[in-house]
Parts: sequence; C-alpha cells; structure tokens
Amino acid sequence: RDRSPSRGLGDVYKRQDKVDFSRLRYEIRKHWWWFIASFAAMMAIAAVYMLKNNPEFKFHADIMIEQEEGGGMGGGMMQMMKQFSMGSFGGGSVDDEMAVLQSRSLLCEAINKLGLQYDYKGVDGMRKLSLYRKSPVELSTNVDLDTLQSGATFKINLRSDGKIDVKVKGKWFSTLFKQDGMSLPATVKLPDGAFTIRRTAFYKAGEERKLTVEVNGTAQTYDDYSKIYYADVPSLKSNGITLFYQDEDKQRGKDLLNMVVELYNIRRLREEQTKASREMAFIDDRLASLTSQLSESEKQLEEFKTANDVTDIAAEAKVLLEQTSKNKASIVGLQTQLSIFDMICEFLDDPKNKYSMIPVTSGQDYESAAKSIESYNQLILERTKLDMAAKHDNKALQALNKQIDGMRGGVIETMRKARESAEIAYNDFVREDGKYASRLKQLPSHERRYVDLYRDTEIKNNLYIFLLEQRESNALKFGVQEIGRIIDPAYHEVKKAWPKGSIVFGAALVLAIIIPLLILMLRAIRTKRIMIRQDLEKLTDFEIVGEVADNELAGMRRVRDRLIASEGVGVVAIACVKSESGTAGIAAALATSFGNALRKAVVVDLCGNSSAAATLDDYLVGKATIDSVVGENAGGFDVIASKGDQSIDLIASEQFAVLVNSLRKNYDYVILAGDAFGDYSAFSVVATMADRMLGYVEAGELRENFTEFDNELKALSLPSGYIFQK
Repeated sequence: RDRSPSRGLGDVYKRQDKVDFSRLRYEIRKHWWWFIASFAAMMAIAAVYMLKNNPEFKFHADIMIEQEEGGGMGGGMMQMMKQFSMGSFGGGSVDDEMAVLQSRSLLCEAINKLGLQYDYKGVDGMRKLSLYRKSPVELSTNVDLDTLQSGATFKINLRSDGKIDVKVKGKWFSTLFKQDGMSLPATVKLPDGAFTIRRTAFYKAGEERKLTVEVNGTAQTYDDYSKIYYADVPSLKSNGITLFYQDEDKQRGKDLLNMVVELYNIRRLREEQTKASREMAFIDDRLASLTSQLSESEKQLEEFKTANDVTDIAAEAKVLLEQTSKNKASIVGLQTQLSIFDMICEFLDDPKNKYSMIPVTSGQDYESAAKSIESYNQLILERTKLDMAAKHDNKALQALNKQIDGMRGGVIETMRKARESAEIAYNDFVREDGKYASRLKQLPSHERRYVDLYRDTEIKNNLYIFLLEQRESNALKFGVQEIGRIIDPAYHEVKKAWPKGSIVFGAALVLAIIIPLLILMLRAIRTKRIMIRQDLEKLTDFEIVGEVADNELAGMRRVRDRLIASEGVGVVAIACVKSESGTAGIAAALATSFGNALRKAVVVDLCGNSSAAATLDDYLVGKATIDSVVGENAGGFDVIASKGDQSIDLIASEQFAVLVNSLRKNYDYVILAGDAFGDYSAFSVVATMADRMLGYVEAGELRENFTEFDNELKALSLPSGYIFQK
C-alpha cells in the first residue's frame, strides 16, 4: 500500500476502477434479495416467452446428384481422348450443385412462387399463429415486390357485418393508412403502390377475427429466409445433398424445400437442354463441313490409287518379293544353261574331241538338244566298240565315222539354236527383274503417301461417326430425367427445434444471476461511500484497530487489547467524520471494556449536552472541583460531561490541560470523546494532549469526507488508528 502522506483524492478514486471482491461480497450479502427478485422476473419472462412464441421445427430434404457418364461435348471429348489413349477426366462436382442450391436467385424464385413476401398471422391470445394457405383474406398488388424497398404491416380486423377495419404501419411505426368499415374487396393505397384485399375459400361470413399481414420486398424476405435455410453434404463418399430449413409452419417448411428442389431440377434441366441445343447446332455445322472434307479426302485417296496402280500395298509387296525371288532363280538357271551350251559347242569344235562322247548329258531344259546329245553319244559309243574289234580300214567303221562327222554339225547347230532360245528367255527374265526392282523401290514412298491419305480419311471418318453419336446423345437430353433425384421429400423432425425449455429457462437462470451480479459489481466499482472495512483500508495508511457492530462491547475488546499492549498510552482522543455519528457511545463501550479488564477509565465528553449539577464547563471556569464534576456511570467507569458548544472554547484553556494531567494520574486511561473534525474547533488542541488518536468511521460515510478527515489526522503526526462501525 502506498504510504505516502501526500496521496490525494484523485489517487483514491483511481484505485477504485477495478473490482474489489471484498466489496462485491459485501454488496451480495447486503442485496441478496436482488437475486431472488431477478430469478422470479427472469423465470416469468422465460415463461411468457415460451407461451408467446410458436414452436419451430427443423425440416430436411435429401437429393442425389446424378452424375453424367461422359455426356455432352465435354464427356464425349473425354471418351474420344480415352479411345485414342490420351487419358480421361472425372465427372462433375457436388460442391458446384450445392452452390446452385444455395444461390440467391434460386431461393428468391422459390419465394416468388410461394408468395412468401406475405406473412399471414392470426391473433390467438398471446400468440400469433401462422395462417400460411389458411388465411381468410389475401393481399395482392401491382407493385413489383422485387423492387419494394420498405415493408409494411397490415392489421386487419374482420367484423361480423362482413366489413373490415384496416390499419397499415410502416417503418418506425409510422401509420401509412387507416380506415374502418371497408367492403371486400378493398383497395389500400400506399406510397409504394396499391394493395387489394380479397376473400379466400377460408373466409367465414359473420366471423370476427384479427389478422396481421407483414409485406416485405423479395430482397428483405430473402435475407430473412437465408438465415434459416442452407444445404450441406452429409458424406464425402456420396453425391447426396441435404437441405435444411427451420419454420413454425409445417406446411410452409415442406413447401419451401420441395419448391427449391423442383426449381433446381427445372433450372438444371433447362441449362442442360440449352447446352444440348448449342452443342447440336455446333455439331450440325461441323458435320456439314466434315462431310465435304471427308469426300475430298476419299477422292484424293482414290486418285492416288489410280495414278500409282495401287490396291493393296502390303499384298503387292509380298507378290513382288515372291516374283523377284522366282525370277532370280530362273535367271540363274538360264545362265547355267547358256554356259552348258557354250561348253558343249567348244567341246565339239575341238578336233581332239572329234570322236569323244559329249560329257554333259543332264540338266538340259531343251528336249531337242538333249536328244541330239544322246544320239551323238550313242554313235560314239558304237564306234568305240567297233574300233576295238575291227581294223582302221574297216568299212563299217568308216561308215560310222562319216555318220558321226555329219551328225556333229547337226548337234552343234542344235546347241546354237537352243542357246539362242535360252538367251532370249534370259533377257526376258532380266528385264522383268528390273521392273520388279524398280517397283519395289517405289513402294516405300507410295506407302508413306498412302498411309497419310488413309489416316486423314480414317480420322475424319471416325470424327464424323463420333459427332453423329454426340448429336444423338444431345437429342436424348430433351427427355432426360431430373438431375437432383429426390431421396426424401421435405419432412420435419418430431421434436421442436425452438423454443426449447431447457435452453430458455437455463438462459433465464444465467441472466437471473448475471444481471444483479453486474449491477452489484458496478456498485462495488463506482460506489462513493465506505461500506466495509476493506473500503476503509484502501483509503488510509493508518491501522484499523477495531471493527464494531451492534454488540459494541465485543468489538471493543480488540481495541482495548491493542491499547493495553501499547506502552505509554494513557490518554486516548476519539473523533468522528460527521457530527451525526457521535463518539460518546464508542467512548463508553471502550471504557466499559477497560473496566472489564480491571483497568480504571474515565470518559471526558467534550461535545455532550449534560444537565448535571456540575459539568466540565463549571470546572473550567472555576465554579467546581474535579471531584464534583466526575460522575460514575452504570458501566463501571467515570464520566465528566459537558454542556455542549460552550465547552469547545474552554478546552483551549490551560485549565483543561491541568484537568487532563490530573486525570492521567488518577486513571489508567483517559478517553477524550470529541465531535466531528469539521465542527470540532479544538480538534488539534485535544490531539496534542492525547497519546493516541482514534478516528471513528461509520459504514455509509462518503469517501470524500473521510479523505479530508484522514488528511487532518496525518497532519497531527500522532500515532493514530480507526474504529470502523459496520
């Protein structure tokens, strides 16, 4: 605690800006009945709230988003890319559909369809019951509710004579229209436009009834409904979406959710059909262009085949390779045959071989040449046999030689003709081989060009087929089913969502505690009076030597013991903050407490109003002795009384100091009971004669007054303390 004696009044109040829990406890003990009153009031308010407010229910609707399997151009492109091994892509997102279901435009459209800008209510005691689709009258207007800025409240009183009283309240409770005794249908002209009131099928003739109709613009109605309507995904593993809504009218809650789902399906179906129409228009244009391109591509392929005499390049290459192989074998065979013919001719032309057999007789492909060689060799064989048996001049041998010589020329001629024939065949095969080789050299370039033309034709043909399939797929969308398949139509929970008694009465109980507690906390923070001992401790540096209540003797024991324990204390001066408090009672209680402890005490009442025969005033002016002014009190202590204001001036005399010194010798304790310091002009004089100064403070004292009193005590530079009266 700050011990500085110069602490000012501002410092005192600054220290009170935080909660003092001791002060708060005091306020709670003192005003405990506030909590009972607050509890009763809050419970009553909660009961009225429960009776006045209609029960509200939670509504749900569950739909399943049907995902398209490769539908549309996007899906078709994915399928085509998949066919060409270019990957595939996933389907749509449920989050996108949630954005549509929670869109402002969709909810506003549902509001317009159901006419929710008009809220019909009927008065039934403390409650206002919803008359959605049950109202005996209905409102209509030529005003565009989408542009209506300020709403209005129609109060309609149905009379038994069939007429109505109408009162229309606008913003800030202003009256826009008021008229009684209007006939139905009635027209009400407002600043925003005219409204017409008509009967409905629920109107009953002669019935008296009070109705309230709140009319708002679509924008305001959307703001109200968007707070209690939302969509959510119950599971990330499914394509399901659940719609939530809360309302007091069961029919309206179901109608709103069902209407939202219906309009969502209509909108999405319309979007799909619009998309399909655009895609079909694009496909038709593309098909027309692709038809001419495909015809041109096929024509180019035809011209290429015709110009290059190509049918099937792979088959042709196979045939060419087979023919080339056979042709090569024939060429080799003919070359061999020509060599044999040349060898035979050379053999016959050689004189050494005149009568020798031709060594080559096999492998001849020419029958005439083979027969000539065979006949020639037969003759040579016969001559050889004859030559071995006959002489050289034998006629038969000579005849056979002539025959051989003649036949040799024929064989040679036959061989030459056979060779010419073989050479012609050989040249023919060589020419054919050149043609085959040239054709094979041209095949790679022909094949590349053919593949290009064929691939281009096939791509366009596949694209043409694909577009035809997509056109049929988009045509089917005009009869497609709903995208949002309804799993559960709108339904409401059995238990009401609001008001719940446990929450309402629980909140009331909390408020019943918090409200008085906050008030008491504010009082504890901002109070300007000293109410408890802790308040006093915060304002002074002096010790609180005692705290007394109604039983002053019990409270004075602590003060007495403190004074007895203090050495050199014989004279105790007591002063109070305000004169209404008085110190005589405290002084008497302290003196009685000293007497109980076998201590002799005397009380000098400096500000009394005694009517005794001899008083303090008489002694101070010399009219009485000390013994004559001392009287005995029933509490076991002596008392010196004064007559009041006159004694105040006499206290400053030397005679009073003589009295105090005399009493100090005859008594253990002398108690000087003074008055309020502001009215006590001899306050400082008495203080100089005292060994200990005690201030008396009652609960309820102003902080400001006490601070002045405390500053006066500090100025005395005397051991001081306070006695606090609870």
